[in-house]
Formats: sequence, structure tokens, C-alpha cells
Amino acid sequence: MGPLGILSTLEQLPAVYSPALSHDGTKLAYYADFTGRMELYVADVRSNSAPVQITSGELPDVVEAPLRWMPDGAGILIVKRLGASPESSAWCIDLRTREMRQVAEEMPAGTPGRVSPEGRFLIWNAALEVYIADIESGELCRIGQGMAFMQASDWSRIGGGVYVTASDSEPLRNRDVYYVQLDGCRATAMQKVYSSGPETMDLSGRVSHDGRWLAITTRRSDRTWAVLADLVTGSTTTVTGGTLDAFPLTFSRDGSRMLVLEESPVTVRLAEIALATRRRRVIATGKGVVYDADYTADNDVVYVASDPRHAPRVMLHDSAGHAASALVDPTRDVPGAFPTVATRKARFTSENLCIEGLLHAPAERAGDRRPAVVLLHGGPSARDRLEWNALVQLIVGSGFTVLQVNYRGSAGYGDAFEHLNVRDVGGGDARDVAAAARWLQDMPGIDGTRLICVGGSYGGYLVYRQLTRYSDLWAAGIAWMGITDWTSLYYETTDAVRLYCRALFGGGPSELPQMYMEASPIHDVARLTAPILMIHGKNDPRVPVTQARRFRDRLLELGRHNVCYVELDEGHGLTARAARIRMYKKIAEFLHSLL
Repeated sequence: MGPLGILSTLEQLPAVYSPALSHDGTKLAYYADFTGRMELYVADVRSNSAPVQITSGELPDVVEAPLRWMPDGAGILIVKRLGASPESSAWCIDLRTREMRQVAEEMPAGTPGRVSPEGRFLIWNAALEVYIADIESGELCRIGQGMAFMQASDWSRIGGGVYVTASDSEPLRNRDVYYVQLDGCRATAMQKVYSSGPETMDLSGRVSHDGRWLAITTRRSDRTWAVLADLVTGSTTTVTGGTLDAFPLTFSRDGSRMLVLEESPVTVRLAEIALATRRRRVIATGKGVVYDADYTADNDVVYVASDPRHAPRVMLHDSAGHAASALVDPTRDVPGAFPTVATRKARFTSENLCIEGLLHAPAERAGDRRPAVVLLHGGPSARDRLEWNALVQLIVGSGFTVLQVNYRGSAGYGDAFEHLNVRDVGGGDARDVAAAARWLQDMPGIDGTRLICVGGSYGGYLVYRQLTRYSDLWAAGIAWMGITDWTSLYYETTDAVRLYCRALFGGGPSELPQMYMEASPIHDVARLTAPILMIHGKNDPRVPVTQARRFRDRLLELGRHNVCYVELDEGHGLTARAARIRMYKKIAEFLHSLL
């Protein structure tokens, strides 16, 4: 199947977002674009019957926030964000009447947390602080004033308060778990629940249904552990070990078991721990990733699974029969198939560091010397894993070998590796990408004169960096939602990204003007000679579209006409199917022009 066939299949491939089980575990809600636009669906988990479409055009095209069920199962909270405005509004959809009621407006940029057990209040996590919204009156109260950082995870089942992750001074180096007592939506008291020590990251998680247990994620000694806090006795126990990072998710209905994600650098599996015996069993494993798991009313497990050959599917693990079946499979009714892509781990050396990646190759033909793409993830503290990537399918189907690179600064390889690009933005990480290009040039069957650098967000930044600092290595580049000027980004972005900038650089541009300037490709634009495709969302609050517009304008001022520029009616992600397909088509056309 060539690129046209893959594009045709991708056009028909729906996407599923934010699956969420109702509080009683009988119904599953999710966003999906089965009709071509994003709608809300609800399905009965026990019968596995066809989902019911709840909305008919009321949702925004860009869906970025998770769904939240009302405790009685009669309604679902959704979040709307208009255009590029960072502010959001929360709405409740009555599942019986389909009516939408606004419950909070002009909320700061952030995401909804859980609804209180009686259904009156909503947690709202902004970038650095927590708000409690009164769903009935619309009142919005900030809690935890005086803390440098706070995020809330869940409600107490015993008292009228919330459990939070907070820091009073250095949120980038130390976070602890607290309990905040509330009177209505206002905080009345706050006490520390758990700390594993100075300069450790302790994160509050879910509370068990009976209110007895609190799940805590703690990062210490270069490892991530699952900790269980007994809210009755006050004792805490580390419940995971071994060599994998462990992230606790949620509890069974009877409070006897807990789900945990176990992560290696490029895979994620799902395990269950019996709290009484600490015995562990793997529920979902394989050559891929698992996320978003929860228990049904029957203590079966619903989770999302993905691997390089399968788009994300919502799976149901039958705890009695120990079998898994698909509740939601986006590919089920899509005609056609994607090409067989050979995927393997790749390792190369960059400045005495072992850099890992994933190599995806099309079917080999004798005598072929294929062009290659280096595909870069965002973050930078993210990583490429063994999961579905539609862009990889499209690029490989266009005849390219694809190398995904977990450059220095990527997560999953230890704290020291993840922090290597701190105060070295666009330095060592960019040299790793250049080393990846040279590694490909030495591979048999690769045409080293036709290497294309491709990436989004921080990966898009690295594309700009490569084309301006390592232009001799690249035949072309494709960047979407990429950063070109760190100084202007700092002053124009959201609070969360601004905090992240301070972590990466060690301060703001007023303190470190030279470092911000040297890291910004906008100042090296004259060095760019290769063709470039620039794609950006005009409603992007994290990396504003001005980042791309200014870079494009500078190129045109210099008389460079090998620039293809596209703006999408999107935010920082690509949730609308029409926007995804438009981007894929532009990339396919650009790659074809290079061949």
C-alpha cells in the first residue's frame, strides 16, 4: 500500500479519546470522531452493546480535557476552550435529556479533576494551583494559597476534603502529599500526609472506594515506586519492587486490589497487586503500551492498549476468564490495511552516551537505497515507545525508513539522563539528533543524501535547530507546533510551560538572556538552506502561532522561497480528524516532492 492508500485508510480511521468509567463501573464514556467530527459516546460495559451517541455537534473540534462523570451517573462534565484563549468553561451534559448546562466559566487554563462524592464540587487543576468549583452556584475558590505548587488528585471518602500534591518552595525539586480540609469550596486546614524525604517527588493519587487507602507515586533513588497509605492508621508501605518504574492507578471496588502500570523505556504493561498479600499478576503485557485502566462493577479491568501495528483500543479484561476483548476498536470497520512495518530497537553512540530509538523499515527490495526520516518526540521529557503512530505508517508507506530517537532529556532512562539538557537546551540533545543522522548515513540501504528531520512541539524545535545548526546533514525538514524563539515563548505561553522553561534553562530570560537567545533558532534563520514544511495550530496556547509566523517571515525577508507554511484550526494537539488528515496530506505531498 502506497501513501495514497494509507491516506485513504487514515481518512476513515476514527480516533478515541478520554475513556472514562462511571462511578458505579457499569458504563464507559469517551470522545470519538466516528461521524467525522468529535462527539460524546456512552456504552454499557456489561452488555458490550453499540455505543449511544450523546452529542450532535455541541462539542468543540479540539478536545483536550478528560471527561468526568457525575457520581450518580446521570451526567458527564466536559470542558470547552474557545479559540486560543487559555480560559475554559465546564459544562454538564444530562444523559437523559441531552441538555447542556454551564456549571463554571472563566476558569484558568487547566484540567478538571474528580467530582466530589455527593456531586456538588469539582476539582480544577490549573498550572500551579488548585481551584474548587461549586457546580450548583458556579463559585470558584482557590485553595492552598502560599504554596508554590499544588495539584489535587481525589476526594476523601470520610471527611469533606481533597488530597493534593504540593510544594511550599521548590516544586521542581521536591513535592509532598497533603490533605486539605474544605468547608464548601473553601479551604479551612491543610496537613502533610506523606513525604519520602527532601528532594523527592511524592505525588498524590486515587482514594479507594471505602476511603481506607490512598495511592501515592514516589520518585526517589532514580526509580518510581507505588506507595500505599493507610488513611485509618496513618501507616505507609511501598508495594512495588523489581527493575521497572511503577505508577499506581486505582483500586478495585472492594478495596482489595490495586492496578499499577509498570514501565520500561519503550513498553508499558499493566499489573494488579493484592493488597493483603502483595502478590502481583500481570494483566496486560506484550510489545506495546497500556494506559488509562480502571475496574468495572464486576471487577473486570478496562484499559487502553496500543502497539506499532494497532491503533489505541479500549480493552476489557475478564478477571474470571483471564481473557481480553475489545470494547472499542477504531479499526474494526475501517476497510483496507496498513503495510507491514518491521520495527526494532536501535542503539547508537553520541558523545559516549548510548542513545536508544526505534527503527521502522518498509519491505526491502534488492538494490534499494531508501531515503530516511528522523522523527523526534516532544517534551523533551517524553519518549517514543512501542505504540501506534499514524505518521510512522504514512512515512514508511511513502518509502522511507523512520528512526525515532530518545535523545538526552527523554524520560525512562534515569534522572541523570533526563536532566542532561537542563541549562543545555538545543545543545547535547541536538547533537544526539545529528549523531542519529550520521548513524543512518552509515547504514546499508540508506541514501545518506536524502535525510529528512521531522518533529512536533519540542521535536519541532529540534527540527529548526537541526536545519540552522547542522544544515549539511539534512535534505529537508518538517516541523509542527515547534519553538523558534524561547524568549518570546516565555512571555506568551501558559503558566505551566513558563514553569517548564524555568526548569530547562535554570531561570527566565530576564536572568539568562544570552542562554535563551543562543537556544533560539530565530537568530540563526539565515543558516537555513534546505526546504522546510512548517505546520502550526493557530489556536495553540502553549506554543503560540507567532513562533512559526515570525520564523516564516524572516525566511521570506531573506528571499528563501523553499518554505511551505500551513496553519490549522487547532491547538497544540491534533484531535479533529479533518486537521489530522490535512496535516498528513501536506506531509505526504512534501515528502513526494523530495522523492
